[in-house]
Amino acid sequence: MDCSIGDDILAGDRSSVHHKLYRNLASVADARPLDEYAAVLGSAGLRVTHRERHDAAIGRMLDQIQARLTLLRISTTAAHLDPDVINHYLDLARQAVSDGIIGYGLLVAEKP
Repeated sequence: MDCSIGDDILAGDRSSVHHKLYRNLASVADARPLDEYAAVLGSAGLRVTHRERHDAAIGRMLDQIQARLTLLRISTTAAHLDPDVINHYLDLARQAVSDGIIGYGLLVAEKP
C-alpha cells in the first residue's frame, strides 16, 4: 500500500483543516511514498520487479463509504451524523487523491 503525503502539505498552515486531515491520514497509515517502500524492500535484500499505481481504488472506496453513510442516515435516526461534515471530509480525501497527495499502489519484489 502507498499512502503518501507531500512535503508542501506538511510545511503549510498547521492549523488548517487540510493540514490536520493529511497529517492524521499520514500517521494512521505510516505514510511513505512508493519509492520509499521500494527502498525499504531493497535494504532488506529484495529487488522490486514490478510496481503499479491504483489510486482510483481509493476513489471507489470513498464512494462506498459515502453510499453506506447515506444509507445509514436514511435508515436510522442517526442524529449524531452530520452529512455536511462527512461530505466535507470525503471531498477533502477525494481532492487529496486527485492532487496526488495520497495514493494506493502495489509493489512486487523478489529475492535475487
